[in-house]
Amino acid sequence: MTNNIKLTYFYTFFSNIGVTSLWVLYLAHKGMGLVEIGLLESIFHIASFIFETPTGIMADTYGRKKAIIAGRIASLASALIMLFANSFALFALGFVVSALSYNLQSGSGEALLYDSLKQNDEEHRYLKISSHLNFLLEVAACSGILLAGFLSDLNFAFTYVVAIVLAIISLATASKFIEPTIHETTEKVSLLATTKSALLFLRKDKSLFFIMVCFAVYLAFQTSFGFYFQNYYKTFGLTNAAISIVLFVSGLLQAITSMAIPFMEKHLGSKRIFYIISIASSFFVLIAAIMSNIFVIIVFSVLCFILASTFYPLQSNFLHKRIPSEERATLISFASMFFSLTMIVLFPVMGLLGDWFGLQYVFIGSSVLLTFLTLAVALIGIKNKK
Repeated sequence: MTNNIKLTYFYTFFSNIGVTSLWVLYLAHKGMGLVEIGLLESIFHIASFIFETPTGIMADTYGRKKAIIAGRIASLASALIMLFANSFALFALGFVVSALSYNLQSGSGEALLYDSLKQNDEEHRYLKISSHLNFLLEVAACSGILLAGFLSDLNFAFTYVVAIVLAIISLATASKFIEPTIHETTEKVSLLATTKSALLFLRKDKSLFFIMVCFAVYLAFQTSFGFYFQNYYKTFGLTNAAISIVLFVSGLLQAITSMAIPFMEKHLGSKRIFYIISIASSFFVLIAAIMSNIFVIIVFSVLCFILASTFYPLQSNFLHKRIPSEERATLISFASMFFSLTMIVLFPVMGLLGDWFGLQYVFIGSSVLLTFLTLAVALIGIKNKK
């Protein structure tokens, strides 16, 4: 199990090098408009919504290692499709396969890591290891973005060639994982039985369901901000290389910030951090939207991205503490499913409104809406304590 942890660091780095992170610009380069880009992202999340729970159940039933390996194969196939696609239909197929790849590993990787620690009675180390992995993930992502910016100015196709090589490397790494046995039982468990057990657990713990939905809405807004700001920078004349440098610096700062997550969680608590970063990041988006100076826009949008990066490890740790090993991948998949459902609606709507009114007004409206939603969640939390 100790070897699993070491391999997870290596796997996390190579599977998250963000060489295709400029896919919004890639699709625009291929002739797709904001509405089409929004629809493609929506297709991704519709597919993710459909695949999420079945892949999580399969991981809990047949093994997390097998699910991760299948996910890497799907990632390889998606990169090949995106490399040669020139039509909306083929791009849609690439996004569907990419969603399958994402779903196969979204809950499986976390479940394999947590149960590897639990099998050694070391689950108390999860948040610290998770923050280290998040640091490594951010470094990998921003390094890939920087590389993508320069490759795309030469030939955008090069980014997907590199993605294919990285998929092969991460696939080889995944094949060396050892399946934890702590969640296994002597009885053969069916897919249906795993599903029923997870649903019963979620029905009993209604607060967990509410928390999953809150996480999903917040992450959907932050993800949308991150993608559409790429297009917003472009309207101010930034080149692909310049945008990649901005995202690279942002990623490095996010990686550094992620190392402070265990300290923040210890002294502030997960809920308080959620309220602080949600309100603050919304404020930063609002400032970035109303300003006309590109330097100020970059500074405040990057501050938003930095705050948002602290949220996912906290969410992951919070959920893992509350769910049993037998349904761990399934319930984490439920959380991802809620995120996908939100993105199915939110991302294309923001793209459509961006085409109609401009992204500036979309950012202003979204930041105000997210602030009110955060206040509503806080009031519900206070009411439930009484």
